[in-house]
Amino acid sequence: MLSFETVRQLEEKLPEVVTRYRDVVQDEIPHLTGEIAALFRALPVSVSSDDVVTQHRLSDDLVEEFLASDVIVIGAPMYNFSVSASKWLQSLP
Repeated sequence: MLSFETVRQLEEKLPEVVTRYRDVVQDEIPHLTGEIAALFRALPVSVSSDDVVTQHRLSDDLVEEFLASDVIVIGAPMYNFSVSASKWLQSLP
């Protein structure tokens, strides 16, 4: 677990560091849909459901968290030199 060790060493060397752990399989971040992506621009688009509003709010929160970070450590398995989508990973036995 290279990512775990990287974070452990950062926390050891910089005790003031604040870490945020996200398990995107356990707490799924859905793939973008056209409707959600369309709301990223100031277009005259009507919001069709509460789900779209919720997903857009989640996206805003994640982008804000990402931009506020100084260091980002990503731990992900690789299959055939590619990182798979989380939905595919959930279907593995």
